Amino acid sequence: MQRFCELKKAANNPIKWVSLGRAIDWVNCESVLPLMKETGLFMGVFGIEVTTQSELKRIAKGITLDQIKKTIEILRKNDIAIVADIMMGFDYDTEEIIKKRFEFTDEVDPDILWVGYVTPAPNSPMWRTSLKKNWIDPKKVDFSTWDFLHPVIPTDYLTTEDLGRLGSWCMREFFSKPGRINRIMESNFDPLAKLCFKDVMDGINKWEAAATKGEVQI
Repeated sequence: MQRFCELKKAANNPIKWVSLGRAIDWVNCESVLPLMKETGLFMGVFGIEVTTQSELKRIAKGITLDQIKKTIEILRKNDIAIVADIMMGFDYDTEEIIKKRFEFTDEVDPDILWVGYVTPAPNSPMWRTSLKKNWIDPKKVDFSTWDFLHPVIPTDYLTTEDLGRLGSWCMREFFSKPGRINRIMESNFDPLAKLCFKDVMDGINKWEAAATKGEVQI
């Protein structure tokens, strides 16, 4: 990463950029974050996914809760906009688990929250489990909705309709928190970061329509 930034700086390359990485990757890059920002990084993206250490181990995420908190701390210190996502739709998910997942995310306070739905790739372990539980009929799958925006499989405790409702609740609760939107729009973030945030705000209704009504987004 440092070499990339040095070459970009030497070439006087003006292109601004976004980077996606796990929390541990961001923590490991802490010392070069100022250089990353200097060479055009305006937004950092990472997956929180789940929010207890036991769950992180269960899905083999390879990060810790402390690394999640540290990632948000160092990105914020460098005025880099933060996008974090959580996942819902694991077979063990209940409404209580999902709401606790949201509470943790709300507490650590990224700038932009994205909710993704567990979407099993064909022939993956989760796909085979879903077949055994009769959650999937491979002859009737409409892959136009297998985009992480639509709940496509239930859990042991929740229907896909429940998941759509809970995902919408999380998004609306997060972005309705007093002061959160003003903090972002009045920040020192790059204008492109603010434009991305505005795009998320403009698209929440479409996201909710996908999650709760099955509408396809293009």
